Amino acid sequence: MGFFVAGNMAIEQPLDISITENKMMLAIYLAALEVENDRRALNTYYGMRRAKKEGRLMGRAPYGYVNKITEDGKNM
Repeated sequence: MGFFVAGNMAIEQPLDISITENKMMLAIYLAALEVENDRRALNTYYGMRRAKKEGRLMGRAPYGYVNKITEDGKNM
């Protein structure tokens, strides 16, 4: 197997890494994506906690039960 190196390249605005200012822009782009990913993780975590407090089961149905969805989209 060969060794592959992945690089960051935007199609609309390619960044030349040899220029110092572009390295700063790349760092800002990557940091913004990481912050958005962390925010989504927190929203998922708090949404699951809220669902547990409301009494909804998380994940698959226990053994002997059937996963069923009502007409309005809620799990039974």
